[in-house]
Amino acid sequence: MYVDKLMEIEGRIVWLREQLTEMSPSVDEYAVLYSELEKWEKSYPELITAESPTQKEMEAFDGDTSLPITRMVKEITEQVELTDYLSGIDQSVFMQLLPKGIEVALYYENGHLRHACTTNGSARGKDVSAILAYSQDVPRFISYEGAISVRGILFYTTSFLEVHPDFEWLDDSDREVQRNRRVMVFGSSSLQVELPMLEKLGFLIPYHHVYRPATFQDLIHDCATLYAFDSGYELEGVLLSVGKEELLYRPHQAIQNRLDGKTIVITGVLSKRRYDFRKDIEALGGTLAGTVTNRVDFLLMGTNGIGTTKYQKAVKLGLPIMTEEQFKEQYDVK
Repeated sequence: MYVDKLMEIEGRIVWLREQLTEMSPSVDEYAVLYSELEKWEKSYPELITAESPTQKEMEAFDGDTSLPITRMVKEITEQVELTDYLSGIDQSVFMQLLPKGIEVALYYENGHLRHACTTNGSARGKDVSAILAYSQDVPRFISYEGAISVRGILFYTTSFLEVHPDFEWLDDSDREVQRNRRVMVFGSSSLQVELPMLEKLGFLIPYHHVYRPATFQDLIHDCATLYAFDSGYELEGVLLSVGKEELLYRPHQAIQNRLDGKTIVITGVLSKRRYDFRKDIEALGGTLAGTVTNRVDFLLMGTNGIGTTKYQKAVKLGLPIMTEEQFKEQYDVK
Protein backbone atom coordinates (compact mmCIF):
# COMPACT_ATOMS: atom_id res chain seq x y z
CA MET A 1 0.00 0.00 0.00
CA TYR A 2 2.81 2.44 0.93
CA VAL A 3 4.71 1.63 -2.28
CA ASP A 4 1.58 2.31 -4.36
CA LYS A 5 1.03 5.61 -2.58
CA LEU A 6 4.66 6.62 -3.09
CA MET A 7 4.45 5.80 -6.81
CA GLU A 8 1.29 7.90 -7.07
CA ILE A 9 3.05 10.85 -5.39
CA GLU A 10 6.11 10.43 -7.59
CA GLY A 11 3.87 10.51 -10.66
CA ARG A 12 2.27 13.72 -9.43
CA ILE A 13 5.69 15.29 -8.87
CA VAL A 14 6.83 14.35 -12.38
CA TRP A 15 3.64 15.86 -13.83
CA LEU A 16 4.13 19.10 -11.90
CA ARG A 17 7.72 19.40 -13.13
CA GLU A 18 6.57 18.91 -16.71
CA GLN A 19 3.88 21.56 -16.36
CA LEU A 20 6.39 24.06 -14.96
CA THR A 21 9.09 23.46 -17.55
CA GLU A 22 7.21 22.65 -20.72
CA MET A 23 3.73 24.22 -20.65
CA SER A 24 4.57 27.94 -20.05
CA PRO A 25 1.89 28.62 -17.40
CA SER A 26 0.90 32.15 -16.40
CA VAL A 27 2.50 33.75 -13.33
CA ASP A 28 -0.48 32.86 -11.13
CA GLU A 29 -0.68 29.30 -12.48
CA TYR A 30 3.08 28.91 -12.03
CA ALA A 31 2.78 30.00 -8.38
CA VAL A 32 0.10 27.37 -7.68
CA LEU A 33 1.99 24.55 -9.43
CA TYR A 34 5.33 25.55 -7.91
CA SER A 35 3.82 25.70 -4.41
CA GLU A 36 2.40 22.18 -4.74
CA LEU A 37 5.68 20.80 -6.09
CA GLU A 38 7.60 22.45 -3.28
CA LYS A 39 5.21 20.94 -0.73
CA TRP A 40 5.67 17.41 -2.07
CA GLU A 41 9.45 17.75 -2.27
CA LYS A 42 9.65 19.00 1.30
CA SER A 43 7.63 15.99 2.45
CA TYR A 44 9.56 13.51 0.28
CA PRO A 45 13.12 14.89 -0.13
CA GLU A 46 14.25 11.52 -1.50
CA LEU A 47 12.27 12.33 -4.67
CA ILE A 48 14.12 15.60 -5.34
CA THR A 49 16.28 15.67 -8.47
CA ALA A 50 18.83 18.17 -9.75
CA GLU A 51 16.54 18.89 -12.73
CA SER A 52 13.60 19.93 -10.56
CA PRO A 53 12.54 23.58 -11.08
CA THR A 54 12.88 24.12 -7.32
CA GLN A 55 16.56 23.19 -7.49
CA LYS A 56 17.42 24.94 -10.76
CA GLU A 57 15.94 28.23 -9.61
CA MET A 58 18.46 28.48 -6.76
CA GLU A 59 21.34 27.55 -9.08
CA ALA A 60 20.32 30.37 -11.43
CA PHE A 61 21.26 33.09 -8.90
CA ASP A 62 24.04 35.25 -10.35
CA GLY A 63 25.38 36.66 -7.09
CA ASP A 64 23.82 40.14 -7.36
CA THR A 65 22.61 41.24 -3.94
CA SER A 66 22.66 44.97 -4.65
CA LEU A 67 19.04 45.52 -3.64
CA PRO A 68 18.87 47.87 -0.64
CA ILE A 69 18.63 45.97 2.62
CA THR A 70 21.07 47.59 5.09
CA ARG A 71 19.41 49.62 7.81
CA MET A 72 20.50 51.76 10.73
CA VAL A 73 18.12 51.49 13.66
CA LYS A 74 18.24 53.71 16.71
CA GLU A 75 17.56 51.95 20.00
CA ILE A 76 15.99 53.30 23.19
CA THR A 77 15.33 51.57 26.51
CA GLU A 78 13.53 54.11 28.70
CA GLN A 79 9.80 54.82 28.61
CA VAL A 80 10.49 58.54 29.01
CA GLU A 81 12.62 58.38 25.84
CA LEU A 82 9.73 56.75 24.01
CA THR A 83 7.34 59.43 25.27
CA ASP A 84 9.69 62.23 24.16
CA TYR A 85 10.17 60.58 20.76
CA LEU A 86 6.44 60.28 20.15
CA SER A 87 5.78 63.85 21.28
CA GLY A 88 7.65 65.13 18.23
CA ILE A 89 5.71 63.01 15.73
CA ASP A 90 2.53 64.19 13.99
CA GLN A 91 1.91 61.15 11.78
CA SER A 92 0.97 57.51 12.27
CA VAL A 93 3.45 55.03 13.77
CA PHE A 94 3.65 51.42 12.61
CA MET A 95 4.52 48.98 15.41
CA GLN A 96 5.86 45.41 15.08
CA LEU A 97 6.86 42.85 17.70
CA LEU A 98 10.17 41.30 16.56
CA PRO A 99 11.60 37.94 17.68
CA LYS A 100 15.20 37.58 18.78
CA GLY A 101 17.34 35.78 16.23
CA ILE A 102 19.53 36.20 13.16
CA GLU A 103 18.53 38.86 10.65
CA VAL A 104 18.36 37.60 7.08
CA ALA A 105 17.63 38.94 3.60
CA LEU A 106 15.70 36.97 0.98
CA TYR A 107 16.23 38.03 -2.64
CA TYR A 108 13.51 37.32 -5.22
CA GLU A 109 13.57 37.92 -8.96
CA ASN A 110 10.35 37.64 -10.97
CA GLY A 111 8.84 35.64 -8.15
CA HIS A 112 11.71 33.15 -7.73
CA LEU A 113 13.83 32.94 -4.58
CA ARG A 114 17.37 33.47 -5.87
CA HIS A 115 19.45 33.93 -2.74
CA ALA A 116 19.33 34.28 1.05
CA CYS A 117 22.02 35.63 3.36
CA THR A 118 22.51 36.90 6.90
CA THR A 119 22.63 40.67 7.37
CA ASN A 120 23.85 41.22 10.93
CA GLY A 121 26.35 40.01 13.51
CA SER A 122 29.66 38.25 12.97
CA ALA A 123 28.09 36.02 10.30
CA ARG A 124 26.99 39.01 8.18
CA GLY A 125 26.84 38.09 4.51
CA LYS A 126 26.81 34.34 5.11
CA ASP A 127 24.99 32.45 2.34
CA VAL A 128 22.03 30.65 3.93
CA SER A 129 20.15 29.83 0.71
CA ALA A 130 20.36 26.08 1.24
CA ILE A 131 19.61 26.39 4.95
CA LEU A 132 16.40 28.36 4.40
CA ALA A 133 15.32 26.60 1.22
CA TYR A 134 13.08 24.19 3.10
CA SER A 135 11.90 26.43 5.92
CA GLN A 136 8.12 26.29 6.22
CA ASP A 137 8.09 30.11 6.28
CA VAL A 138 10.19 30.81 3.17
CA PRO A 139 8.26 30.43 -0.10
CA ARG A 140 10.46 29.48 -3.05
CA PHE A 141 8.09 31.29 -5.41
CA ILE A 142 5.86 34.33 -4.88
CA SER A 143 3.42 36.10 -7.20
CA TYR A 144 5.60 39.16 -7.74
CA GLU A 145 7.21 40.50 -10.92
CA GLY A 146 10.58 42.22 -10.84
CA ALA A 147 13.26 42.19 -8.13
CA ILE A 148 12.58 42.52 -4.42
CA SER A 149 14.47 41.83 -1.20
CA VAL A 150 12.58 40.80 1.93
CA ARG A 151 13.89 41.45 5.43
CA GLY A 152 13.31 38.85 8.10
CA ILE A 153 14.57 37.18 11.27
CA LEU A 154 15.50 33.52 11.61
CA PHE A 155 14.37 32.30 15.02
CA TYR A 156 13.26 29.29 17.06
CA THR A 157 10.41 28.99 19.54
CA THR A 158 11.13 28.97 23.26
CA SER A 159 9.69 25.47 23.55
CA PHE A 160 12.24 24.19 21.00
CA LEU A 161 15.12 26.06 22.65
CA GLU A 162 14.19 24.52 25.98
CA VAL A 163 14.37 20.96 24.67
CA HIS A 164 17.45 21.57 22.46
CA PRO A 165 19.78 23.92 24.39
CA ASP A 166 22.94 22.80 22.57
CA PHE A 167 21.91 22.97 18.91
CA GLU A 168 23.61 25.10 16.24
CA TRP A 169 21.35 27.79 14.78
CA LEU A 170 22.58 27.35 11.21
CA ASP A 171 23.05 23.58 11.32
CA ASP A 172 21.76 22.05 8.09
CA SER A 173 22.38 18.40 8.98
CA ASP A 174 19.90 17.97 11.83
CA ARG A 175 16.38 17.29 10.53
CA GLU A 176 14.81 18.33 13.84
CA VAL A 177 16.52 21.72 13.62
CA GLN A 178 15.41 22.06 9.99
CA ARG A 179 11.77 21.37 10.86
CA ASN A 180 11.73 23.92 13.67
CA ARG A 181 13.59 26.73 11.90
CA ARG A 182 11.27 29.73 11.56
CA VAL A 183 11.59 32.97 9.61
CA MET A 184 9.45 36.02 10.35
CA VAL A 185 9.60 38.93 7.88
CA PHE A 186 9.15 42.57 8.84
CA GLY A 187 9.81 44.58 5.68
CA SER A 188 10.96 44.72 2.08
CA SER A 189 12.93 46.89 -0.33
CA SER A 190 9.70 48.08 -1.96
CA LEU A 191 7.56 50.74 -0.32
CA GLN A 192 4.61 49.31 -2.23
CA VAL A 193 4.97 45.88 -0.57
CA GLU A 194 3.83 46.34 3.00
CA LEU A 195 3.33 43.75 5.73
CA PRO A 196 -0.24 42.69 4.79
CA MET A 197 0.88 42.04 1.22
CA LEU A 198 3.89 40.03 2.44
CA GLU A 199 1.47 37.86 4.39
CA LYS A 200 -0.62 37.31 1.25
CA LEU A 201 2.55 36.31 -0.60
CA GLY A 202 3.02 33.49 1.89
CA PHE A 203 5.38 34.93 4.53
CA LEU A 204 5.09 34.71 8.31
CA ILE A 205 4.68 38.23 9.71
CA PRO A 206 4.84 39.57 13.29
CA TYR A 207 2.08 41.06 15.38
CA HIS A 208 1.65 44.65 14.21
CA HIS A 209 -0.59 47.68 14.68
CA VAL A 210 -0.88 51.25 13.44
CA TYR A 211 -1.21 54.09 15.97
CA ARG A 212 -2.37 57.61 15.18
CA PRO A 213 -1.03 60.56 17.24
CA ALA A 214 -4.25 60.58 19.26
CA THR A 215 -3.57 56.99 20.39
CA PHE A 216 0.15 57.26 21.28
CA GLN A 217 -0.64 56.70 24.97
CA ASP A 218 -2.13 53.35 23.97
CA LEU A 219 1.09 52.61 22.08
CA ILE A 220 3.21 53.24 25.20
CA HIS A 221 0.97 51.01 27.28
CA ASP A 222 0.81 48.29 24.63
CA CYS A 223 4.62 48.18 24.31
CA ALA A 224 4.96 47.30 27.99
CA THR A 225 2.11 44.79 27.85
CA LEU A 226 3.32 43.04 24.72
CA TYR A 227 6.87 42.79 26.02
CA ALA A 228 5.61 40.92 29.08
CA PHE A 229 3.30 38.66 27.05
CA ASP A 230 4.37 35.07 26.35
CA SER A 231 4.51 35.14 22.55
CA GLY A 232 6.16 31.72 22.24
CA TYR A 233 9.53 33.18 21.21
CA GLU A 234 12.20 35.41 22.72
CA LEU A 235 11.76 39.09 21.91
CA GLU A 236 14.31 41.41 20.36
CA GLY A 237 12.07 44.41 20.96
CA VAL A 238 9.28 46.56 19.57
CA LEU A 239 10.09 48.03 16.14
CA LEU A 240 8.46 51.40 15.48
CA SER A 241 8.42 52.81 11.94
CA VAL A 242 7.58 56.35 10.82
CA GLY A 243 8.06 56.56 7.08
CA LYS A 244 11.62 55.36 6.41
CA GLU A 245 12.76 55.99 10.01
CA GLU A 246 12.90 53.05 12.40
CA LEU A 247 13.27 52.86 16.17
CA LEU A 248 13.79 49.72 18.28
CA TYR A 249 12.29 50.01 21.75
CA ARG A 250 13.66 47.56 24.32
CA PRO A 251 12.18 48.51 27.71
CA HIS A 252 15.01 49.06 30.23
CA GLN A 253 12.91 47.74 33.12
CA ALA A 254 12.16 44.59 31.18
CA ILE A 255 15.84 44.14 30.37
CA GLN A 256 16.96 44.68 33.94
CA ASN A 257 14.26 42.72 35.74
CA ARG A 258 13.75 39.96 33.21
CA LEU A 259 15.87 36.95 32.37
CA ASP A 260 16.26 38.33 28.83
CA GLY A 261 16.69 35.03 27.02
CA LYS A 262 18.78 33.33 29.69
CA THR A 263 18.74 29.55 30.08
CA ILE A 264 18.25 28.12 33.57
CA VAL A 265 18.45 24.60 34.99
CA ILE A 266 16.83 23.57 38.28
CA THR A 267 18.16 21.10 40.82
CA GLY A 268 16.98 20.15 44.29
CA VAL A 269 13.59 20.58 45.94
CA LEU A 270 11.79 23.92 45.48
CA SER A 271 8.91 25.46 47.40
CA LYS A 272 6.68 25.26 44.32
CA ARG A 273 6.20 22.73 41.57
CA ARG A 274 8.77 22.87 38.80
CA TYR A 275 5.90 23.53 36.41
CA ASP A 276 5.13 26.74 38.34
CA PHE A 277 8.79 27.79 38.30
CA ARG A 278 8.91 27.11 34.59
CA LYS A 279 5.99 29.49 34.11
CA ASP A 280 7.78 32.12 36.24
CA ILE A 281 10.98 31.76 34.21
CA GLU A 282 9.18 31.94 30.87
CA ALA A 283 7.19 34.99 32.00
CA LEU A 284 10.52 36.68 32.71
CA GLY A 285 11.75 35.88 29.21
CA GLY A 286 13.96 32.94 30.19
CA THR A 287 14.06 29.28 29.22
CA LEU A 288 14.08 26.27 31.54
CA ALA A 289 16.37 23.50 30.32
CA GLY A 290 16.76 19.99 31.67
CA THR A 291 20.51 19.48 31.25
CA VAL A 292 23.52 21.45 32.49
CA THR A 293 25.76 22.55 29.59
CA ASN A 294 28.12 25.43 28.93
CA ARG A 295 25.20 27.27 27.31
CA VAL A 296 23.28 27.45 30.60
CA ASP A 297 23.41 30.85 32.32
CA PHE A 298 22.93 29.67 35.89
CA LEU A 299 21.73 26.80 38.08
CA LEU A 300 18.69 27.45 40.28
CA MET A 301 19.19 25.33 43.40
CA GLY A 302 16.59 24.26 45.92
CA THR A 303 17.09 22.35 49.14
CA ASN A 304 19.14 19.14 48.88
CA GLY A 305 20.62 20.54 45.68
CA ILE A 306 24.25 20.35 46.78
CA GLY A 307 25.89 17.19 45.59
CA THR A 308 23.43 16.40 42.80
CA THR A 309 24.75 15.50 39.35
CA LYS A 310 23.56 18.85 37.98
CA TYR A 311 25.24 20.69 40.85
CA GLN A 312 28.54 18.89 40.30
CA LYS A 313 28.48 19.58 36.57
CA ALA A 314 27.63 23.27 37.12
CA VAL A 315 30.59 23.59 39.52
CA LYS A 316 32.86 21.85 37.00
CA LEU A 317 31.78 24.25 34.24
CA GLY A 318 32.07 27.27 36.52
CA LEU A 319 28.40 28.24 36.15
CA PRO A 320 26.76 30.66 38.60
CA ILE A 321 24.55 28.95 41.20
CA MET A 322 21.56 30.80 42.67
CA THR A 323 19.40 29.69 45.58
CA GLU A 324 15.63 29.89 45.40
CA GLU A 325 15.61 32.80 47.85
CA GLN A 326 18.15 34.75 45.79
CA PHE A 327 16.20 34.09 42.61
CA LYS A 328 12.91 35.26 44.12
CA GLU A 329 14.50 38.44 45.48
CA GLN A 330 16.35 39.37 42.31
CA TYR A 331 13.49 38.73 39.90
CA ASP A 332 10.60 39.60 42.21
CA VAL A 333 9.04 36.13 42.02
CA LYS A 334 6.43 35.20 44.61
